[in-house]
Amino acid sequence: MIARKIGVPLIVIPISHENPIWMVVDKKFVIPLFERIPFGTGNFTRYNWRGWEFADKSKSHEELGDVFVVVTPGRNWLYLCNAEALLDVFQRRADFPRPLEIFSSFR
Repeated sequence: MIARKIGVPLIVIPISHENPIWMVVDKKFVIPLFERIPFGTGNFTRYNWRGWEFADKSKSHEELGDVFVVVTPGRNWLYLCNAEALLDVFQRRADFPRPLEIFSSFR
């Protein structure tokens, strides 16, 4: 797994939140069902829906540190909470490609 090579905390979720079918059913149907399971579902219900970042706020960074990766079948998502690291990422565009296909709908 490529994400393990960088040596930061990983959160592995089984379904990509970019999956169009998942986008329709995630928070409306599936996540509420899993939240009712008595033993809990951990990362699946916490990170596996569009917009989890807004509900989570800084809680994940407080628990995991300034940097962590959410690993999905579609891609690895790097989450940074460090101004110097963010500046470095933005200055090194070739080393950190952006998923332009996500932003193409904003044109």
